[in-house]
Parts: sequence; structure tokens; C-alpha cells
Amino acid sequence: MAATEEENEKESSGGFWHRHRYSLGTAAVFGCLCLISTGVYFWHQLTKPAPPPPPPKVEATVGLIDLKKVMAAHGDYEKLAQLKAQQQILRQEILDALQPIEPEPPQVEDKPFTDSVWQKNAQNILSQVAEIERLKKKAAIDYRKDTQQDYEKKRDEINALYLNAILNLQLKIQNADNMRLTAETVAELQNQLDALKQERNANQLTLYRAREQEIADYAEQAVAGRRAELHAQMESTTAALKAEAAQKQTEAQTRDMAALEERIKAIGEREKTRWQKQDELAAKEMEYAGVEGRIMNDIAGRAAKLAILHHYTMVLADPATNLESLIPWDKWQGARPEHFAPVIALDTVDITDSMIKEIRDLTQKEGSAE
Repeated sequence: MAATEEENEKESSGGFWHRHRYSLGTAAVFGCLCLISTGVYFWHQLTKPAPPPPPPKVEATVGLIDLKKVMAAHGDYEKLAQLKAQQQILRQEILDALQPIEPEPPQVEDKPFTDSVWQKNAQNILSQVAEIERLKKKAAIDYRKDTQQDYEKKRDEINALYLNAILNLQLKIQNADNMRLTAETVAELQNQLDALKQERNANQLTLYRAREQEIADYAEQAVAGRRAELHAQMESTTAALKAEAAQKQTEAQTRDMAALEERIKAIGEREKTRWQKQDELAAKEMEYAGVEGRIMNDIAGRAAKLAILHHYTMVLADPATNLESLIPWDKWQGARPEHFAPVIALDTVDITDSMIKEIRDLTQKEGSAE
């Protein structure tokens, strides 16, 4: 009984290790790897060289100020800005005065005056023609009315001259059957009748044409005197118009000569004005330089004060004065270079705010002293 239990216990114990041998082996391997990695890390940390010490902090020894902001804080800056604007206006006025003015000789053309004479003459001629035609028409109507009875009398005489012969021929033709006339005879009578009518009509037409010509001649004679009068008047008017046109042309030439003289005078005045503006500009530039120099001296003095207090080796102004801008303006005759140029600096400390305070304090003290 006891032997049987021991055998069962051995079997059960041997079976556990047999069943879990793979899991236990893996855990053992993992544990060895962790120990090796930890050892390598600590060995690397122990053998790593020490980092170099940080460089010592060096304080900046150069001060930097924004010159435009500091200048704007000065009490005289507004006056400086006004002087600069006045200089710009004077420079533009000088440039305008430098624009060339070429005096042009007067060139008065006579064509407009000639055309004016022709147009006025044409109007006069048209009005005279209309008046003559109106007079002729009235004379013709009056003469026609006065001679109408005489004309009708002559016309009736012509008709009476052919009336009997035409009536006889017409009666014969109408009674040809009663008179037993042959067709050849009737045709001959008809030809005679037509010939008489044509002769009568021709005489009537001759009378009518003669009357119309007589009326036209009378109307022309009726206006002959007025036509001659108007013709003489037209010649006189033409001469007057030509004289008027010549006078106007002379006046235009006189005006152009006066305008030319005024233009030449304006050139002289403009040149005089230009030299005056040059002198004014030179005075403004000198005044500007004085105000700017006073501002710069104040800034330089306060900058030196801050440099001493903070142990700065130097103080830089940004922007700095552009040397090209110091060349006299009349040498450029155009766009002037900027007065300031940018400054590039490293390892500087901005002391603009401190400088603004210093300049304001200085300006207030000077104002109080005044």
C-alpha cells in the first residue's frame, strides 16, 4: 500500500516537469537576456566620457539703438520733419522750373480769313440772286396780267383765220354719204383738215413762245437797274470784307507776337524763380543740417552716458547716415538717395527704449529751462 503511493507521487512529480519544461526554459533564457542588457547599459554609462562644460556666458558690450525712433522722441524732430517737407517742395518746384519752354514764332495762316471772305460773299450772292428772282417773277406776273387781253385777241384772230376753212372741211366729211363722196375724196379732205389744224396750232405755238420771250425780256429789263446796283454793292462789300479779313489777320498776328513776348518774359521769370528757389533750398538745407546736428549731438551725448553706465565699448545707430546723401542735391538733378542706410550688427543689446527715455528727459529739461 505504501509502495503504491510513493510510485504515484513520483509519477505525478515527474509529469509536471515534463509537461512545463519548454515554458520554464524560455523564461530562463529571457531572464538571462535582461541581465546581459542591463549589464551592457551600466557598462556603457560608466565608460562614456563626461560632456564638456558649457561656455561661459559673455554679456554683449555693444549697444544698438533705433535711430529713427530716438530722433522722433526729440523735441525738435517735428521741426526737422517740416524742414524736410519744405525741401522736397522746393526741389519739385526747381525741377518744374527746369522743364524747357521753347518760344514758338507766330504762324498765322491766311486761309481761315480767305474762307471767311468767300463764305460771306457767297451768302451775299445768294441773297442778291433771291432778290433778283423775286423781282423778275413779280415783273413777269404784272406784265402777263397787263398784256393778257392783247394776247387773247391775237390768239382769237388766228383761230378765226382758220375757223371757216376747218368748219367747211368738217361738214363735208360729216355729209360724205349725202354728197356721195368717194373714200379717196374723204381721205383727201381729212388730210386737208389735219394740215389746217397743224398750221393753226403752229401759229398759236409761235404766238405763245413770242409772248413768253417778251415777258422774260420785260422782266429782265425790269430788274436790270437793280442787278447793276447789287453788283456794284457786292464789289464794294467784297472789298470791305477783304479789308476786314486783313485787319483781323493783322490783329491775330499782333496777338501772337504779344503772346510770344509774354512767353519769353515767362521764361525769364521762370529762370529768376528757379535761382530764388535754389537759394531758398540752400538756406533750408543749412537750417535742416543745424537742427539735425543738434539732435544728433543730444543723442550722442546720451548714448555716451548709457555706454559709461553699462560698460558698453560702443553704441551703434541703426540706420546710419548714407554718405551719398551728403552730396549736394543739384548734382543729382533727380531722385535724391535715402539719408539713412541699414546697419547689420551681431552680439548687440537693444537700448532704444532707454535712449528714448533719456532724450525725452533731456528735451523736457531744455523746455523747462527756456
